[in-house]
Amino acid sequence: MKDFKILDHTADLKMEFSGENLEELLNSSAQGLSIYLFEKNGKKIERVYKRKFERKNEIDFFISFLNELLYLMQSKSFIPTVVFLKDDYVIIKGEKTEKKPLVEIKAATFHNAKIERDGNILKAVITFDL
Repeated sequence: MKDFKILDHTADLKMEFSGENLEELLNSSAQGLSIYLFEKNGKKIERVYKRKFERKNEIDFFISFLNELLYLMQSKSFIPTVVFLKDDYVIIKGEKTEKKPLVEIKAATFHNAKIERDGNILKAVITFDL
């Protein structure tokens, strides 16, 4: 399942994620960032993180999720494999690796961030500050 792509941007990282619903969109972003940040090898230990985010609107929720995901990936060498929505929580399952991220992403930004429905597909375009 490759529901993400890297878009052209002059200085930062711009990515598009897609899925049929919000949970698929979260999984698409987790997969895309994992591939961008980590080589897939090395010793791995399974981990699960459970986080609660305010759901004022989809874009605030998604940016908050992405920034928490970046924190877990970059500070804990966590590679997410699947994301679930359960009640008011996001459950992120994955692996802790000995590898460090290949690059540093400072944050997901609100600059030109958007989430739109295109037929039955939910698409998000996010710019990350490098």
